[in-house]
Formats: sequence, structure tokens, C-alpha cells
Amino acid sequence: MDYIPHTAEDIRYMFDVLGLKSIDELFVDIPDNLRLSRELNIPNGITEIELTRTLKEIAKLNTTSSRFLWFLGGGCYRHFVPQALNEISHRQEFYTSYTPYQAELSQGTLQVLFEFQTLLCDLLCMDVVNDSMYDGATASAEAMFMACDITKRNRVLVAMSLHPEYRMVLKTYAEAKGIEIIEVPFDKDSGMLDIEMIDKFADTSAGLIFQNPNFFGVIEDPESFESILHNAEALVIPVIIEPFSLVLFKPPGEYRADIVCGDLQSFGLGMRFGGPSAGFLSTRMEYIRRLPGRIVGMTNDAEGKPAYAFVLQTREQHIRRASATSNICSNEALCAVKVAIYLSLLGEEGLKDIALNCYRLASIARKELGNYFSGFSFNEFLVPLNRNSSEVRDILKDKRILVLDPSKWYPELNDAILVTFTEMNREEEVYKLIEETKPYVRGFSF
Repeated sequence: MDYIPHTAEDIRYMFDVLGLKSIDELFVDIPDNLRLSRELNIPNGITEIELTRTLKEIAKLNTTSSRFLWFLGGGCYRHFVPQALNEISHRQEFYTSYTPYQAELSQGTLQVLFEFQTLLCDLLCMDVVNDSMYDGATASAEAMFMACDITKRNRVLVAMSLHPEYRMVLKTYAEAKGIEIIEVPFDKDSGMLDIEMIDKFADTSAGLIFQNPNFFGVIEDPESFESILHNAEALVIPVIIEPFSLVLFKPPGEYRADIVCGDLQSFGLGMRFGGPSAGFLSTRMEYIRRLPGRIVGMTNDAEGKPAYAFVLQTREQHIRRASATSNICSNEALCAVKVAIYLSLLGEEGLKDIALNCYRLASIARKELGNYFSGFSFNEFLVPLNRNSSEVRDILKDKRILVLDPSKWYPELNDAILVTFTEMNREEEVYKLIEETKPYVRGFSF
């Protein structure tokens, strides 16, 4: 069967209208040296059985994560995804990759997005969350735009300990909008932000965008610089990339964050070769009309039954168009649905159990291997080395242990590796990491 919708009669009719006799005359303007002078090298079709057999043979060539001891993190985390999540999210009431445009006809999707917003508000202790965004990096860029729009300032402080790929995205967006970025260094001992640098530029900046825990796994102390920023009428903008940290540590709302953004890949989305994911953007009620995207609200219908509707669409192209400060008009709806289901399945105690387990496993390794920085950490940290980081990474990889080399982005950290721990790691795996890494740890002697 030819996958061409035109019959031979259709083609003859088109040739007659064009005054042509063959298909070759249609392409006469294409030089001979650019034409393919042979048949396409496409094999004959095969049966489904043969195709399945061939694909299985190809799949055997892949090296999967199950063959390694996995201690990679740095923004994409290997947490367990319950099978129940996929069973529920694939129901037809919820299964959509996009926010519906005939929204009120999609009550199932709207209800789950409403639950998504509510659950995140509880975790963050913030007033309002939009119904998800593309990912954490673009959500950070939208937070930058919000801050500049709110403060009417065109300079933003960005922590150098923010995920390097997030910083790349911020720079790209900032260049397009003419926003100046001032990078705030981290302390060489603690790994935490340089407060003096924040104080120096706070008066002329829209806000500070920083990761917490930061890229090195260090927990920042926002209360040490929150008053500096707010006294200068600048905004506090934390980026949360490992949201399990919210379960054990002070949430952004409690240290008076103004805008909170980040990524929710850890909450049931798996790694999936790096995406797609569900970004989020949250703020205080006073800035709700600066928030891009949509907000779902709950009300009652004409019969008094609970109903869901979009209650705020503040900055869409189809509303403010050229005057909009953001053109974001979509989200990762299916990913947000999965996050809501995941949080509902685990509940408060389940989330706490996982977070504590991640912290416990990291503590075992940290006690034996040491920490490059003195700052407190959650489930990932830098291990100080007595030799080059890429060399140690390759040695461990040959032993089927995966860690992250930070020197790709931070040349000054070419004597450290970043290790991450989740509930997917067993204790014996952690001790195997310790055993194989210890000879390369700074200060270790046989």
C-alpha cells in the first residue's frame, strides 16, 4: 500500500491542469547533480514478529541504569515511580498532555490541576501556584521577568551555585529582554552565598535567584540575606530542584520568599532522558496578577455541585498580546497530573519517610568520605578528592558506579565529585561507593 492519498487519476488530472506530462517535468528546475539517481535504499517490509525480534536484539545493545550503582544527581533524580501512578494517570479523565482550551468540559483534568496547585501551596507555604510550566529552567526565567516587572529594575542577581544549565537559560532570556545579570559567587569554605556581594548590589537589583539546596547540595540560609533584599525592595527568589528537601527543611514561605520556582521531576516523573518535566511558579497573593499561565479555582455549578474553572489567566497572548510581559501559554499538564497523583499516593508520611531515607543514606557516605564544603546538606554533596575529578569519575564508571563531575561547569572544582542518594539506593550500594571512592578521597591514607 502506498502512503500517498492521490490516485493515479488524481495525478493525471493535476498534470493536465499544469500542462505537464510526467513527474520529472515537475522537478525540472532541480539540477541533475542534486537529484538521487538510484532507488531509495529501503528494505522490504517485515512481519510484526520479525520486527519485535529485531528491536529486542537492538535493545540488548543498550546499557541501562540497572547495570550500574547510580549516584548521579545534579538536577535529575532517580526516585521510585509507583505503578499505581501510571494506572491512574492513564485514565481517560486525566490523560492529556495539554491544558484544555474548552476547559470547563474537562472537569477531571481541572480538578487534578486544582489539587496540584493546592498540594504545592501546602509544601511551599506560599499563597498561589500556577498550574505548571515547561520545566525548572524556563520557570526560573519567568520568575526573573516577574521580578523585573514588579520592581521596575533591569538587573538581577543570580547565584553561581544555581544549576549551571539554569543559568544558561537565564542568560539567554535576559539577553533577549536586555536584562543585566550579576553573578553572586559562593564561599569557598561553606559553599553558601556571598552575603557581601548581595548587599553590594541589592539596592539596584530586582531580586536574587538562588537554588536551595544549591547545585553542590548545600542548604542555603535565606534568613541571612532576606532582610538585606527586602530592605532594598528587591525580591527573594529561591529555585527548588530537589523538592523532597521541602519535607525536612524550612519552606520558602517561612523565610518570606516572594517568588518560588523550580522543577518537580522527583515527584513521580522519572528521569526519561532528562524530560519532559513539570516546572512550577509560585508567588505571594499581592503578585498574583504578575504570574504567567493559568490558575484553576473551585466553585459550584448551577445545581450546587462542585465545579472547576480557570479563574485567572493574567498574561496570555490572547488577552494582553503585545503588552504581555510573558508569552507563556502552555504547561506540562500530564506531568502536573502525575505530580498531583504521586503526592496523593504518598501523603505526608510517605514523603517524610523517603526524604529521611535519602538523608540517612547520604549521611552514611558523608561521614566516611567527608564533604568538600562545610555547609549543611540534604541528599547530595561534593566529595573532596586527592586527584582530578574526571579521572576518578572514569575509574568509578569502569567499576559500574556513576557519579557527577562538576568541573565541566566549575573548573575550580576539578578535585571533587558530586554524589546523590535516593530511596533507590541500598545500603550495600552506599558502602560499595565508599569502598571504591575512599582511596581517592583527600587526606585518605592506606
